[in-house]
Amino acid sequence: MTIGSNIKNIRKNHNLTQEQFAEEIYCSAQSVSKWERDLITPNLDVIKTISSNFNVSISYILSNDDELNFEKTVLDTSISLLKENIIPSIEMLARSTALSKHSLQTLFNNDNDLIVFIIKKFDANIKKKLILNIDNNVIYTFIDNCLPILRMNKDILKPMYSDHNTSAIIIQYLKKTYSQLLKNHLNIHDELKVNIIVSNCIEIINAALTYYSEYSISDIKRTFSSAISDI
Repeated sequence: MTIGSNIKNIRKNHNLTQEQFAEEIYCSAQSVSKWERDLITPNLDVIKTISSNFNVSISYILSNDDELNFEKTVLDTSISLLKENIIPSIEMLARSTALSKHSLQTLFNNDNDLIVFIIKKFDANIKKKLILNIDNNVIYTFIDNCLPILRMNKDILKPMYSDHNTSAIIIQYLKKTYSQLLKNHLNIHDELKVNIIVSNCIEIINAALTYYSEYSISDIKRTFSSAISDI
């Protein structure tokens, strides 16, 4: 996407006419029209004003909307929102970036899909670590190798685990993903045992990011040791 397209998306995401948008950035409607048609390019002062007044990064205004940049923009913006304790949504991303709501909805059917996308990005490293180190005591392996990664990203993940709706989405994703992982990599096909292991891992994640967030990894391991030893 061009700079003009990005500016047009920012304006439309805020439901403004060209005249109203022009007033917000102290320019003429004719200039806005020319930018959006890519007849001329706004100067840096104007881009800074758009960035400041509409809470959009300069890099987003100048960005190209190819798939790689698109996903990076979505993830980076979502992380920034989560650090401010704000749960990302399609509407929020459209307002915070130069991405149009329409382009976001081509990748995400709804806000739930967006949450799963974010979790998958964080989960990729965790799954890799678990697979490389997995043994018969899956929960100990998870605590020792995967929990530190989660704790490093606590400020980003905690808001999602603390929110009832997003937490439910994440738990559903984790149950499906890690049940399949146990069956494929440890050849565990006892559904009850799989459910117990996965449920314990999810509870450990939740504890480590919320009500035991100040506990050390070793403290969490001791806390859950009795449950672990029974599996």
